[in-house]
Amino acid sequence: AATLTAANYLITGFFGSDGASVTKTSGNYDTANTGTGKTVTVSLSNNDYLGTGSTALSNYSLPTAVSGSIGTITPAPLTVKANNDTKVFNEIAYSGGNGVTFSGFVNNENSVVLDGTLTYSGNSQGAINTGSYVIIPAGYTARNYALNYVNGALTIILSQQRPVEIDPQFPSDQFLSVAIPPQVVGFKGESEGIIVQIVSEPSDQGPGTIAVAIPSNMAFPGSGFSFELPEKLISFASSSGLTETVTLLDGSALPEWLQYNPTSKTFTATNVQNGYFPLKVLVRIGDRSWILDLSVQLSA
Repeated sequence: AATLTAANYLITGFFGSDGASVTKTSGNYDTANTGTGKTVTVSLSNNDYLGTGSTALSNYSLPTAVSGSIGTITPAPLTVKANNDTKVFNEIAYSGGNGVTFSGFVNNENSVVLDGTLTYSGNSQGAINTGSYVIIPAGYTARNYALNYVNGALTIILSQQRPVEIDPQFPSDQFLSVAIPPQVVGFKGESEGIIVQIVSEPSDQGPGTIAVAIPSNMAFPGSGFSFELPEKLISFASSSGLTETVTLLDGSALPEWLQYNPTSKTFTATNVQNGYFPLKVLVRIGDRSWILDLSVQLSA
């Protein structure tokens, strides 16, 4: 409905000093669509007139309806928010989004009244690696709404529950059958007795897995050890000209007691801290990733 005041009415035809004002404060628009100069129509009764001074309104035939092109309807604000999304890392580029949420429709309307097609952009599109990214919605237009787009967030995570298949060439009980010299403590170069084994390769289902079995007499608090990446990963990085990125699964830095040297491709632990094992480390080389699963094995 249109909101009116006495100033919106112009009354003519009175004699002498007679006059009146209209007290009705609402009218009807010709259509609900936005625009200016819109026609507003008002239905009136005698009770909607207020005579001025000693004017006797009964002496006049008062209009029962008036109209004029005085209306303005402005677009209603409508918020379009991209829904957040979470994706488990699988080396497949992210595309699209997780839909949007609307806030601000009036008169029981919904997205059917919008024109255009929902689109997505932002650094979420094509994202592969773990981390947080922006989902930017766009694409809609509307005659009667002023659209306000709000970005959403994409989070790519690593699955802690992804099953790992053991290569039959390296049975799972191999670690238990290896005799570790009890006197081996500390490190120099690659610590003797540590077993580094590729268990699975990266695939569409997720990163590859590398098992790192550390004898218990090298992994107690205050001790140290070192080991190299498997030769296969070193060769891949060298032949591709890529530099590996080494972090924890959530993308944060390695703990202070564990360092990685990209030149020698060596992990070195000094002053091992209590309660850190098992420890999972993510190694990325280009668009391929491996999870190093560091665990402590009983020494013989």
